[in-house]
Amino acid sequence: MNKQFASVADLEEKEVSFVQLSEHCWAFTAEGDPNTGVIIGDDSVMIIDATATPVAAQTVVRKVREITDKPIKYVVLTHYHAVRVLGASGYKDHGLEQIIASQGTCDLIEERGQQDMDSEIYRFPRLFQSVESIPGLTWPTIVFSNEMSLMIGLAMLTVGNFLGGVWANESWGRYWGWDPKETWALVTILVYAVVVHLRFIKSLYSSFAYAVISLLAFTTVLMTYFGVNYYLAGMHSYAKGDPVPVPDFVPITYTIIFVIIVLAWRKRKIA
Repeated sequence: MNKQFASVADLEEKEVSFVQLSEHCWAFTAEGDPNTGVIIGDDSVMIIDATATPVAAQTVVRKVREITDKPIKYVVLTHYHAVRVLGASGYKDHGLEQIIASQGTCDLIEERGQQDMDSEIYRFPRLFQSVESIPGLTWPTIVFSNEMSLMIGLAMLTVGNFLGGVWANESWGRYWGWDPKETWALVTILVYAVVVHLRFIKSLYSSFAYAVISLLAFTTVLMTYFGVNYYLAGMHSYAKGDPVPVPDFVPITYTIIFVIIVLAWRKRKIA
């Protein structure tokens, strides 16, 4: 079935499905929209993305109650669209304790929450049935830093580098030899260490600056896993030190990225 997202012309009633994805995970949808995930834990239920209205959320609640009577304690907002967050209050009578979102999602609610709400109520009438039940904007009660994912990745990368040293000692009799792969792995660790500590430099830090530096930092990962293999001679690479032409798509890709950064910088206050 070709599932379409809702639109202003989408007024027909849709067939609701509630599909089990794994032992504790379920997916609720109505032919493509809305989409809600359900995770059943040991003592409670977590909802991934709310519906557009509290009344619409009751359809999800009824499906959940077919499989468990555990309280629905948590709602996670993975991103910000009015159709994905405004129904969160519909779970209050079913045990809701926390609404969880990233700092980026919270910032978007603050910057354009009401504007987006007004726009989507008009554009998606099917999803906003019983719109009068919406008490207002949905505000997270727990906000986590966007840097958390990078912190976890940095920790795992560092541990991996140390384990690589142990393996190198077993294989070659030394822990570290400044091989290009080893060196660039260290460079990647140091670059991401700068990224995750950027928030302490208040004069430089902003959501936009963090997004840009995170994007550019990923080039060190690409160099470590691909560039070293083909451009630098070493024990981990295929190259022998001979010059290798740079593919045309590389400068083109970087040009496009920098153009997008410049355009995004001009709109950073309203993005």
